Amino acid sequence: HAVDFPMLIARRKLPRPAYHSLEGERIATRIDFDNETSGTATVLDIETEDRLGLLYAISRVFAELGLDISLAKISTEKGAAIDTFYVTEGFGQKILDPARQAQIADKLRQGISSL
Repeated sequence: HAVDFPMLIARRKLPRPAYHSLEGERIATRIDFDNETSGTATVLDIETEDRLGLLYAISRVFAELGLDISLAKISTEKGAAIDTFYVTEGFGQKILDPARQAQIADKLRQGISSL
């Protein structure tokens, strides 16, 4: 029996973000690619406002783009999600091409902002 995550997430959405900074500003999304830290994978750091369905949206983008996750480190602090993913292309290579990195970042931003 398949679980309909998009429907469950939509049903649980809050009318406004659960957390605002003291200035009332939402946390901006930051996406960084690091090809130095790991010898075998691209380390992808995503910092954004924590929200319901965030990890589902990110993992769905990775799946749609054919990326494999070998390790994920997930943390939240004061309403911010600070998530690190060790990812490779489907054929096991790091993500070195700047155009490919831009495509991945754009898709991640779209997926995150749709929540």
